[in-house]
Amino acid sequence: DYPALWGGPHGHHGLTEQLARGTVGVLQAAFDRLAAASGCDTILLSSETLAYCPDTQVRLLRQAVRDAPVTVVFYFRRWSELIPSHWREVLKHRSRGSLQGFALKYLADPARSEIVNFALVLDRYAKAFGRGNLRVASYNAVADAGEDLLVHFCRQFLDWPDPPANRLGRVNTSLGMADCEIIRTLNALEWMRAGDAGLRLFPRYIALKDTLPIRWIVDQSMQFMVNPVRLNDAALGLAQLHDRIANQYRYALVTPCPAGRLFEPRATDVSYVHADYVLRPGILEAMREIHAKLMAVDDTA
Repeated sequence: DYPALWGGPHGHHGLTEQLARGTVGVLQAAFDRLAAASGCDTILLSSETLAYCPDTQVRLLRQAVRDAPVTVVFYFRRWSELIPSHWREVLKHRSRGSLQGFALKYLADPARSEIVNFALVLDRYAKAFGRGNLRVASYNAVADAGEDLLVHFCRQFLDWPDPPANRLGRVNTSLGMADCEIIRTLNALEWMRAGDAGLRLFPRYIALKDTLPIRWIVDQSMQFMVNPVRLNDAALGLAQLHDRIANQYRYALVTPCPAGRLFEPRATDVSYVHADYVLRPGILEAMREIHAKLMAVDDTA
């Protein structure tokens, strides 16, 4: 059963909000109702936000499900892909930081970063649910083997050898290079207007994108301001971290996975638009006009 409770079908992100409120009785009652109404042997809950729960919330989740058997599944990704992907995602949620600043933040001390050192996340769940109930899977190894992620999950964890093909495509599509920098600039303009109380403009931008002068901005400025940043999974600090995590959680790894490794390391040049693109004639004025157009949207209509 994949319940609609807590915000399904695209992820039970509301569960982490409930955990943050810290009310074990409310959560236990919700899980009791869920189990009674489901009629299924297995209930699947999924949300990337569960990776960001602190120790107290993970322990609360363990209490909430009482003595029900639980398998915790964690898919990890090579860092040269994860870092730019995570940067693009936080831009959707009002971040104003550049790609190079974002990468430096997490790579300066990778062992202390939960984004890079996902063993910090695994440790919390292993402590609360038991090491034997943890399973970790390599997103990249699955993709490199030509497998669909959903099919892999069903076969490995639901004992479903022949699930139907995924016909929905990707729900959370990645942003293009121009979109990233335009949204980052809009987030900065909105922060200048209202500070931390500013609006999340990403949904409005996507809704109105076809009516905005994106092509003109690219032609007039962005195409001349493209730079690369190199991310290398085999850099010394990352290579050491890779070996440490692989050794610590080798017992929980599921196939496919490279022998003795989490993933095959790569060095990737990730292109981005330099923030100075707004200094070319007419660009900043165009961005202010786009910002004003998005601000005029009535979300209640």
